[in-house]
Amino acid sequence: MCCGTGTLLIEAAFKATSRAPGLTRSFSCESYPFMDRAGMDALRREAREAFRPDAPFSIAGSDIDPEALTLCGRHIRQAGLEGRVRVHRQDLKTLTLEGPAGVFLLNPPYGERLSDREGARALYRELGLLIRRHPGWRLCALSADPGFERAFGRRADKKRRLYNGRLECDFFLYHSGGQD
Repeated sequence: MCCGTGTLLIEAAFKATSRAPGLTRSFSCESYPFMDRAGMDALRREAREAFRPDAPFSIAGSDIDPEALTLCGRHIRQAGLEGRVRVHRQDLKTLTLEGPAGVFLLNPPYGERLSDREGARALYRELGLLIRRHPGWRLCALSADPGFERAFGRRADKKRRLYNGRLECDFFLYHSGGQD
């Protein structure tokens, strides 16, 4: 993964360990007089019992931006995942994915966050080359750029429309063995 601030890495680790969202936080609705406290306690107990902190997983991220790596590392520590989620500095052009198969997941810059749309599209081309170099891998990307597939080099094997906050986006899924 391109790590950015680490959200996707952390969420993937939580999913791998069956960690419920919001497990360690309180919710304002808990102070409502009509709230079933015993029911909420039972739900929390069930979520804690389902949590498998030692479940095996392999999650790694990279980014070319040292500031993003610093922020990502801080978020990984805050999530209690230090030593379990690995991040390092690397350019996408030289990235080698570990293992014979896996999922490369990212939310790349798409002009909304990157002032240079051509720069974003050059990144999409690199993503297309990356997945071609790694048979057995899948690539999943979230983008609001209508030119994503063209820049990537082929149509997605699957595509779903969704929202990233208020921004309308597409979620693209590519299999390394898909049509070129």
